[in-house]
Amino acid sequence: MKASTVSDGLKYFISVSALANSLMLASEMMDKFDHDVLFQRGAISDTFFIALSTIFAYCSLKTFSSKQVPYRLVFFSSLTVVAFSLYDVYSFSNVPALALMGALFLAKPAIEDAERITALSQKIERNQAKKILEEEGNSALDYFKLWTDKSYYFSPSMKSMIAYKISGDTVLVLGDPVGPKSEIKQLIANFYSFCKDHEYTLCFFQTSNELMETYEELGFQKLKIGDEAIVDVKNFHLDGPKKKDFRNRIRKMEKLGFTTKYYEAGLPEHVVIRCKQISDEWLDEPGRKERGFSLGYFEEGYIKNTPIFAIEDENGVIVAFLNVVPSFKDHQLGIDLMCKSKEAPSGVMDYLFVKFILKIQEENYETLNIGLAPMSGFKTHEKASLQEKAVHGVFKRLNFLFNYIGLKVFKSKFADWWEPRYLIYKNAQELPQLAFSINDALERIA
Repeated sequence: MKASTVSDGLKYFISVSALANSLMLASEMMDKFDHDVLFQRGAISDTFFIALSTIFAYCSLKTFSSKQVPYRLVFFSSLTVVAFSLYDVYSFSNVPALALMGALFLAKPAIEDAERITALSQKIERNQAKKILEEEGNSALDYFKLWTDKSYYFSPSMKSMIAYKISGDTVLVLGDPVGPKSEIKQLIANFYSFCKDHEYTLCFFQTSNELMETYEELGFQKLKIGDEAIVDVKNFHLDGPKKKDFRNRIRKMEKLGFTTKYYEAGLPEHVVIRCKQISDEWLDEPGRKERGFSLGYFEEGYIKNTPIFAIEDENGVIVAFLNVVPSFKDHQLGIDLMCKSKEAPSGVMDYLFVKFILKIQEENYETLNIGLAPMSGFKTHEKASLQEKAVHGVFKRLNFLFNYIGLKVFKSKFADWWEPRYLIYKNAQELPQLAFSINDALERIA
């Protein structure tokens, strides 16, 4: 037998003995409880006794988790002697107060220990999720599956996972499950059963077409919520009459003294401060707000650790920027935040995008995902049921996700193709609840 095993055995034996003695002492206290002498002794001696007895119980319990058995044993033995000495001197009329103080005293380290264990568990799970994404991920959306607002459900093999967030009574999955295709169907079925057993409504938000057949085989329905705009970086150019506006924008901006600058991750403090000022100005405009869950939002730690591409005036002051996020799809990049200051001239965002596309083209990227255009309608070749079209029309009128019209127009300038994205759900009667839950998840950023 290993020495560590012997030590552990001794530690647990001592711990159990200590707790047994504590329980025995408590039992004898209760036997001697006398209502007639309650609070008859001096307040100082009462307080001293309660504090000392609480420390005694606390140290007994902590022995379970301590590797310092000799130290705990000595401390425990000393307190035992003192406590039993006090037992002979006093009648134990303070047992309720002692129990209350002991519970409060013991609760704090127990909660702290639980929080540390939870944080460690979440870190381990997030590392496993990242490993799966590195092997099986295929979209820019996958990056946001690693944010701390996500929890994970893994397959038994730990090779597949679902990233989700609980919003009210809804479990909201971000995008499609990730992992080997042979495991995905069973993973979804298991997770649906898990949610049903715990009385949660399950939906998948912003999924692709890739697993649509699997969802339908499992009895799910779909609702198109928009299209992701994809730029063909590899073949992007500024030639021809269709790109005349872009060429004019570039000439105008450069004539005014504006230039571009790329900042690597680990931004200088003054850059972060300036970006925050621009973001705040952007958010001050009516109807604008930050979103979360499937998007990033301005948080200094996040921005500081992502690259940004910026437009600077002739004095080197940033007037517009976008931040760059990795995509788990090969040869693709994604962008998240894009903001301009109030003093920025018209056309600055066009200039920002064109120059950024040209930059990453030189770095041999092939595509750029510029995000979702919500409620962008159905293409002529897309199959949509009457129910889907009806629900889509209602949500569109309610401006279900956010102000989508401006996004659609702007992204259309650059998108070479669109990839549809869906809400996957079980029953139509769940849709009102899902609408509120999704909105809550998107707006809850802290």
